[in-house]
Amino acid sequence: MSHFYSTIQGNRGEATRCGTKDSGIMASARSWSGSITVYLDVDDQGDDCYRICVGEGSVIGGRCLWAGKLRNLLNPNLTQSIMAYGEHLHSLAFGVEEDG
Repeated sequence: MSHFYSTIQGNRGEATRCGTKDSGIMASARSWSGSITVYLDVDDQGDDCYRICVGEGSVIGGRCLWAGKLRNLLNPNLTQSIMAYGEHLHSLAFGVEEDG
């Protein structure tokens, strides 16, 4: 039975794929300039875990930015911290001055 689901939308419509606790699931969105890959699987304790990776060019995988238990990522306090960190990285990458 499927434990994970992934949906993608493109010019040929929508496609859905399923993954089990044993197989996990991977989704990758790529362009010529970079990629984002998300992995979901189950750890030894039975918890759903994630990895979010970025790569140069159209590679699958690359450097892992975030990894951990999915339930922790859903914590509102942690999500706010991640968003603030992402805004900080954006300002560094694009030379935007931060407020404060």
